[in-house]
Amino acid sequence: MNLHQVLTGAVNPGDNCFSVGSVNNVPFTAYASGCDVVVLGSNFERLQIIPGAKHGNIQVGCVNCSQRGGQIAASYGSIVCVFEPVHLPDQKYASSVSSL
Repeated sequence: MNLHQVLTGAVNPGDNCFSVGSVNNVPFTAYASGCDVVVLGSNFERLQIIPGAKHGNIQVGCVNCSQRGGQIAASYGSIVCVFEPVHLPDQKYASSVSSL
């Protein structure tokens, strides 16, 4: 098993701790795991982890994804952060999925 195939942790408890969105009509799943937001591709391959250290290591309360633009909203206590995809042409998935 390759190290990149291991997920960072279980989904946080709650009804709104995962969501499905899309970028350029390519679906992805984002879920809250502790203080982090984990982004998975349509085949559940891990694409990116958005670390919670920048947000005070507060547990992510809920996650919601845009079906059109690929934005991910995550709540850290009473603060909501919106992450937007950025096109990186050098990446392995540049033609189908953008990095957040």
